[in-house]
Amino acid sequence: MEEMKERIVEKLDAEYECFFQDMMRTSKENLFANSAEIESKKAIQNILRNEVKTNPKFDDTALVKKMLYTDNLMESSFRYASDHPELSIKDATLKILFSL
Repeated sequence: MEEMKERIVEKLDAEYECFFQDMMRTSKENLFANSAEIESKKAIQNILRNEVKTNPKFDDTALVKKMLYTDNLMESSFRYASDHPELSIKDATLKILFSL
């Protein structure tokens, strides 16, 4: 189980790295324009990583497998949080995570 959790963390890190590198390839103005998105996705990455490592719900093999096979976890969480501004980023991330 720990190996599967580590794979999720690696997947999240890779997803954020791809996003971040894409942002770094843009203009300085675009970086400033998208700074809220960059900060939000970094926060989402940290929330997801922390939940995977510490939340006992992740001892459920089915949830771990769903996370492994779901693409764009951070993007999905970011879009959900953007569509539901009444929720904190953490609440929105956890809500979409546990609805997988």
